[in-house]
Order: sequence, then C-alpha cells, then structure tokens
Amino acid sequence: MTCDLARPFLEAYIDRELDAPDSLHIEEHLKACNSCSGLQERIEALGSAIRAGAPRYRAPDALRKRIQSDLRSPMHAATLGRKHLFDWRWAAIAASVLVSAIAVWQMPLRPHREQESLIAREIVSSHVRSLMTNHLVDQPSSDQHAVKPWFSGKLDFSPTVKNLDTEGFTLAGGRLDYLDNRPVGAVIYRRRKHILNLFVWPSSQSSDESRHSSTTKGFNTVAWRTDGMQFWAISDLNEHELDLFSRLISQTDKE
Repeated sequence: MTCDLARPFLEAYIDRELDAPDSLHIEEHLKACNSCSGLQERIEALGSAIRAGAPRYRAPDALRKRIQSDLRSPMHAATLGRKHLFDWRWAAIAASVLVSAIAVWQMPLRPHREQESLIAREIVSSHVRSLMTNHLVDQPSSDQHAVKPWFSGKLDFSPTVKNLDTEGFTLAGGRLDYLDNRPVGAVIYRRRKHILNLFVWPSSQSSDESRHSSTTKGFNTVAWRTDGMQFWAISDLNEHELDLFSRLISQTDKE
C-alpha cells in the first residue's frame, strides 16, 4: 500500500470510520511508514489540542438571572394570554401538519438514501481493496470476448463488457466481487494511469434511473440503472471523464 492511497483515509482511520479490512490495511502501512505514522501523530495531537484549548463561554450571571426572571414574570405569561392563544394554536396545528407531510414525503426516500449511501461506502472499500492487494483482476484481458464469457457460470447474470479502446478507456479484465449482499461483476478499465472499476449486478428495482454522480472519500462515482441492471463506476478520474465513461457504457450497452 502506498502513501498516496493511505493518506486520504488517515482521518477516517483515526475517527474509527473505516471497516475492519480497510483499517487493517491502514494499520499495517502505518507500522512500516514513518512519514504517515508521523502525520497520524500530528493529526491526533491537533485534535487533542483543539478539544483542550477551544474557548467555551458561559453566559454572565446577570444575563442568566434576567432571562429566568422574565420567564417567570406575570407580564410574560400575560403576553401569552387569550389574545394570542388562538393564533398560537393555529400555528401549532399548521406546524404539526407540515411536519407530518414532510415525514410522509420522506418516508419512501429515507430508506433508499440510506441504502444508496451504504452501497457507496461498499463501492469505495471494494475499489480501494482492489488497488491495495494486487487483486485488481481475476481474468486479465483487453478482449471483451475473453472477459465476458469468463463470467459465465460464476454469476447468475451476464455483466456488460464493452471495448471502449477507441474512446480512450482500455479494458483491463474482469473480477468477481461482493456488494449489496450478493456476488457482482467488476469490469476494470484504464485511462492513462487511472483505474476504473465498473460494478454490475441485477437491480431489485424494475424502473430505470438516470445517472447521478457523487464523491466519497476522494473518489468520484457515477451510478445508474437501466434494463433491470444496476451500474456503479468509480475512479480517481475527474468527474467529467467518469461521466463520459458512464455515457459510453450506457450507449454501447443498447447497441
């Protein structure tokens, strides 16, 4: 594991936000690398200094007493008398209705967003592990007619494997992976010195979903769903080129 791979994850490692395999890889690297272990110590020291030295302010006693006195004042209670009671009741009813409406509207979205966030973290972990452990491909080949048949019998579906060499994305091979509680196909491409993992598996949703991009732990991702299949592309490639790759996959997949 190189310093360039380890350093973007140091803060997450210190905050115990990484899963067990990634934490182990970072820990092993820190034992062997004085530069990164020194950076870890500096980050931890900075956190301790902030927690110990950050200013904390207490309201002056006079202000605290005046607020408490005003809250107990009969005049304060009178301002909430019958004249305003009717308005406050209607405001409370309106607020209650609004909160309920928002909650009902978000109910179907929240599980979807949480599931998508979980998958995004799994995608990043799988991508990083493929770079760390020299397990990028199980079937190395730039020939789509060698990679696509290799998946047969190993998966209960046929992943999309396309030759995009003329567009600047060179097929590097295929790999079996595990995401979203099931085996998936990982198709690997290269663009200059950048590695792209394209994860493909059958979707539990029947409807198509347009592409949406995000950045997680320094990696760009593009996800979309079409023809009953879920696609996730991930790389440290810039967002524009990764979006171009996803569009090429979508276009050629329909040919």
